Amino acid sequence: MSKLNGKNILITGASQGLGREMALRFAREGAAGLSLVARHINQLNKVRDDVRKLSPKSDIVVIEADVSKPRDVERIVATTLAQFKGQIDVLVMRVNWVDPGNMNTAMHRAAEPEEDPAEWTNPADVTDVFVFLASDASKNVNGKRFQAQEDWKSQIHHEEHEAEKN
Repeated sequence: MSKLNGKNILITGASQGLGREMALRFAREGAAGLSLVARHINQLNKVRDDVRKLSPKSDIVVIEADVSKPRDVERIVATTLAQFKGQIDVLVMRVNWVDPGNMNTAMHRAAEPEEDPAEWTNPADVTDVFVFLASDASKNVNGKRFQAQEDWKSQIHHEEHEAEKN
């Protein structure tokens, strides 16, 4: 069974980098609906097309918006709720609780032009932790910080084992 079967997910920053890879991965994992939000509509439409190739049955809405503007945020939420009949199961926005580490993205290359991006991780290689956090398996996980490029799975299993002992 797909880990995200039936879930409606809103992703900001979905036009490139990690946001794009999460949209693709969430589609592969069975998301029923994806609301893809970013400031660049042309790139966002390309991501939508890529998602449709992976998951033709997924309900996809693209919203060109800037999350730093309150009116845009209201429009994002209203549009997404209308599209998904009032249900948003997962919101991916400024993912501060997950440290993705050094990734080969346009934003990272611009921020650190002196570094060699060939040494950085591909964003597609760190999406497992986001799928886990979006799935029902993470219902009892609260207040954790994850390092996406490290062995976060063993941390979860260790904590679950310790909780069973107590």
